[in-house]
Amino acid sequence: MTRDDDGGLYDEDSSNKKAEDMKRRVEIINESKPTLVVSIHQNSYTDPSVKGAQVFYFTHSDASKKIAEDMQELLREVDTGNTRQAKADSTYYMLKKTEVPTVIIE
Repeated sequence: MTRDDDGGLYDEDSSNKKAEDMKRRVEIINESKPTLVVSIHQNSYTDPSVKGAQVFYFTHSDASKKIAEDMQELLREVDTGNTRQAKADSTYYMLKKTEVPTVIIE
């Protein structure tokens, strides 16, 4: 785990806390070399028709794609109203910069 509370991984005087936090998480991950990284986020939408968890993976990672598709299927099993599909992304910092299979669950 990169943290066990909701505190950020940044210096209080940082000019860009979010970027510093992301960079430090990636550093922790790449130094510890886990088998798999699952990053869990809480999204919200103003459109009430959009609901359910969605799993993102790095476009160029076959291992991450397989994990994301399996996780997405399991999420749909526990939430039968969830019709979302695992989705590739090539821009998310965590997905691009980690050296091990990584998925983001939103």
